[in-house]
Amino acid sequence: MDNMATMTQLACDWVQRCFGADVLLNRQERALRLLEETLELAQSVGVPPSDVRTLVDYVYSRPPGMETREIGSVLLTAAVMCRVLGWSDPTDLLLSELRRVLDTDVDKFKRRWREKIEAGVAFAEPEMEF
Repeated sequence: MDNMATMTQLACDWVQRCFGADVLLNRQERALRLLEETLELAQSVGVPPSDVRTLVDYVYSRPPGMETREIGSVLLTAAVMCRVLGWSDPTDLLLSELRRVLDTDVDKFKRRWREKIEAGVAFAEPEMEF
């Protein structure tokens, strides 16, 4: 197993341990979490909310793409963004974030999950009590 596959498995195992299989396997939930992180990246480089809203309207005015092609495009775009921001190997950033998450108290993530549920930005209900 290569580094990316190993880190992906570790990340999936962590999500399942923290929130359960329903949260891990819910495609809409995973897409929302990916969108959330992408929006946070856009915010961090100064993209204004009005541009985000315009882009959402543009994307949703077109037919949906194929999942495998779209995730490939996400990974490709993320790799290019890493290079633009000065990082030559995206897997280094993935490893750093994976270590940070694994070293953080799970209760912090559970509290944040509860906030997302209360804000209406989480679809999947976790399998365990908070």
